[in-house]
Amino acid sequence: MLSQQGKEFHHRALNIQLKKLGPEHVHVATSYSKLGSVYQQLGEFEQTKEFHDRALNIQLKKLRPEHVDIATSYSKLGSVYEQLGEFEQAKEFHDRALNIRLKKLGPEHVDVASFYSHLGAVYKQLGDFEQAKDFYYRASNIRRKKLKPAPADVSNALEGMITAEQESVALPPFSERNKPSGGMEQNQHRRVRSKRCRIL
Repeated sequence: MLSQQGKEFHHRALNIQLKKLGPEHVHVATSYSKLGSVYQQLGEFEQTKEFHDRALNIQLKKLRPEHVDIATSYSKLGSVYEQLGEFEQAKEFHDRALNIRLKKLGPEHVDVASFYSHLGAVYKQLGDFEQAKDFYYRASNIRRKKLKPAPADVSNALEGMITAEQESVALPPFSERNKPSGGMEQNQHRRVRSKRCRIL
């Protein structure tokens, strides 16, 4: 109910801004982004993608290519593509967001850790577990250094590392998961149990 009301409110605000400021003002881009977030809460991901795309297109015209608002739009689009199951696209947008954040904030900022976690999740979905572990490790390492005592998101990053480690010996790559596995299933389960013992 609140999201529906929020959608109506933001649409009204957007219409006013379009009349007063024109279709390519940065404030209009902000309104598009807010509407995208509202549609995401409602589970309407195609609409979410459309509004974040509109916001990004304005920002790319009006702002410097490495502006933090552009990084935010890349990140939001990456998250939408994750929810749509389009993980290659998600990886591309999260990677663009990360590159901007690294240049603006440096390699050990806590915000950079969040982008590493996003990429870790995407690589895990793609079946590239070594890359997933690498990104989860970077995220948890930054958070352990910068945030004390260790918050829940450090635990989440560590859990992501462990599951990626386990799945790296249990699952084939994303593109091959639906192919027949032959007689390998029993051996895979033995390897997973062995790997869990080493992790613990």
